[in-house]
Amino acid sequence: MQDPDFDTLERCFQKVFPFLAPDAIPTCAHGDFPQWDSLAHATLLAHIGEEFGIEIDALDAFDGATSFASLLAVLRKRHAGRQ
Repeated sequence: MQDPDFDTLERCFQKVFPFLAPDAIPTCAHGDFPQWDSLAHATLLAHIGEEFGIEIDALDAFDGATSFASLLAVLRKRHAGRQ
């Protein structure tokens, strides 16, 4: 079964961290590699906002979400609240 949130988030990670192997993305976290600095995190959140149609101000909910898994959990929670 396809997971559109997973797939879209994976695309966001690929845009910001093109050097990551696709199988490494679901397990990556801030601190795993030096390229994930505060600027990369802000860029990643901007891509997430654009891809998911989330207002940038609403990205405050992503504060502390510093891994693929935690970002995905926030997105799923947001989508569950809309249904």
